[in-house]
Amino acid sequence: MKGGLFFLTLYFLLFPEIPTFAQSGIWTSAIELARLPKSGAAWEAVLNGANQDCSNPRVWDKDDNTNVYVLAAGIVYARTGDEIYKNKVITACETLMVGRNPGGRTLAWAREAGAYALAADLVGYRSEAFATWLRNMAEVYIASNNITLLTTFKNRANNWGAHAFGSLCAIYYYLGDSTRINEIRNYWIAGVLGSNTGYVYGNDWSWHFDENNLRLINPKGAIKFSFNIDGIIADDMRRGGFFQTPPIQTAYPWEYMQGLVMAARILERADLPIWSVGDSAIYRAAYALQVRLEPDSGWAAIGDDTWMLPFLDKAYGTKWSGTQERLWEHGKNVGWGYVILEPPRPPPYTLKVNVTGSGKVQLDPAGGTYNDSAIVKLTAIADSNWVFDHWRGDVIGSSNPATIVIDTNKTVTATFVNRIGATITLYPTDDCYVRAGSFALRNHNAEAKLTIKKARHDSADYHAYLKFDLSGVRGALISAKLKLYCEALPDSSPAAASAFAVFDDRWQETSITWNNAPALGVLLDSLAEINQAGAAYVFDVTKFVAAEFSSDKMVTLLIKDMHNTNKAVDFGSREGANPPALIITTGIKTAVTDVAPQTWQLHQNYPNPFERVTKISYSLSTPALVKLTIYDIKGRTVSTLVNAVQAAGIYSHIWNLSDSGKHRLPAGIYFCRMQVGPLLKTIKMVLMQ
Repeated sequence: MKGGLFFLTLYFLLFPEIPTFAQSGIWTSAIELARLPKSGAAWEAVLNGANQDCSNPRVWDKDDNTNVYVLAAGIVYARTGDEIYKNKVITACETLMVGRNPGGRTLAWAREAGAYALAADLVGYRSEAFATWLRNMAEVYIASNNITLLTTFKNRANNWGAHAFGSLCAIYYYLGDSTRINEIRNYWIAGVLGSNTGYVYGNDWSWHFDENNLRLINPKGAIKFSFNIDGIIADDMRRGGFFQTPPIQTAYPWEYMQGLVMAARILERADLPIWSVGDSAIYRAAYALQVRLEPDSGWAAIGDDTWMLPFLDKAYGTKWSGTQERLWEHGKNVGWGYVILEPPRPPPYTLKVNVTGSGKVQLDPAGGTYNDSAIVKLTAIADSNWVFDHWRGDVIGSSNPATIVIDTNKTVTATFVNRIGATITLYPTDDCYVRAGSFALRNHNAEAKLTIKKARHDSADYHAYLKFDLSGVRGALISAKLKLYCEALPDSSPAAASAFAVFDDRWQETSITWNNAPALGVLLDSLAEINQAGAAYVFDVTKFVAAEFSSDKMVTLLIKDMHNTNKAVDFGSREGANPPALIITTGIKTAVTDVAPQTWQLHQNYPNPFERVTKISYSLSTPALVKLTIYDIKGRTVSTLVNAVQAAGIYSHIWNLSDSGKHRLPAGIYFCRMQVGPLLKTIKMVLMQ
């Protein structure tokens, strides 16, 4: 399936965040323009054009430049989002519809109408009235020369028909009419190949290679009376006179090229290219004028023909642009070579690799400095008695080898753990006991002990709370044991103690009381008898600590007597000589953990900083529920780009502020947060005015 309708459909499939009134990208698009600088000769040229008076569009005047100024305004709006330029375009388009049939000859319509369709597309202007006017301009309205624009294209083999070709391509692409755009493309191709008898040529056929098989452009290798006429546009060369050598210079062939280059760019963007048709007939025609005939009498492009040179250079790899004065200016219907500038190439980026534990990381390709979008494979190689555990930083998870896309400076840390295992002792960040009854509002942090007691009456109960921070623990968690030291048995009798999970870590030892203490969770371990002051007692809390280690890395435990002994136990607190300790053993697990490794990446947006449009990319190595959300600096949700289950793959989303249909967002810092299951990653984005 080909044509404008296909390209329009494909565009919105690729960028679903952009609403249906956004650009189709007929001449260019905001996405492409966002990468280009707002400086330099090309930008100054289009900006100057956009600032010209556009209030009096005259499609009946073949020499009116309002159309290309309106196109410039569309380009500047798409690049900057400045509503002034958008309003210029819309006002001009609505003014055109007032008089309906504008009058004048179809040459004027051919050189004027297409630019308005391109500009309307760039600012997202679509209305039934404007679409009807464009359709009428193409097929319904009769000009003063008694034909329509479409008939002009099908009859005239000279610059009239070529200009009509360019405008019709713009109009039909804007209308999404794939049937018509294919029809006119095939009609022109038939004329280049010599099999289209619908074209009407002038009475002088002397510049044609084969007068029995007339073509729009002479075929490759055409020679006439020992003179090379390859690529000659015969029906416009006759305007300089009958065939002779050297030929008499005439500007009409370049006029033909103006419409043809316009049509070729539009058709290429509609996935219907014609650059290579007829042994690259467009190139051969341009070469004949710009290079082969030039030494004789000034055939090279000058004035408003020079806009084509950058477009031809881009299509064919030539170097004809040079430094001509009007290089980045407009022609009869289009121009503004700013739209085909190459975006500035990002500087080489660095990949910094750190190692925790004992091992190394091999990079492929090696070096550590890479061009933009390079893909690097990282392979973690452990030393003897060590094993690779996981990645941190700009690569997350345990896949080995792993890959990373280099689109900014990045840092990755490979963590290795000892096969034999390591023992880590953690001390509480907070601990305190709470007391019921008349003491329920009192905080006991000033007391250097953790008392527990199950009294005969609940109003006399004591509970102890402890909180530990696991963020410094690395490797696979094998076991976790809570060690408490019995400082005293105030009732001189044994007691019991049990450890419980607590899921709320927001409490602090300086403010916790019985009334605001978090609720206990599941029972973890119990000791039937605490019977010796000065002895240490150990609770197995592995299962709960492992779960917390895989999530927020904070652990709260509650200690209480649940056996109604009515006997108190004073354990040591973190302020004392024998503080509580959480003893963690890390190493290599022999069983598969129930916490899946993180197998996804969120890349930095590009460009960043950005003005209105930026691309956010991420990758999934396994199917997952993905939520991609934009927040402002105050934490308010600005937009939710994704909230769905997605298959493994690489994804890109375009955040386009100008086409969002929402109020204008202020410049500043925004955050994009990606959530995959319980795991999160956030990048910072800078929006500029």
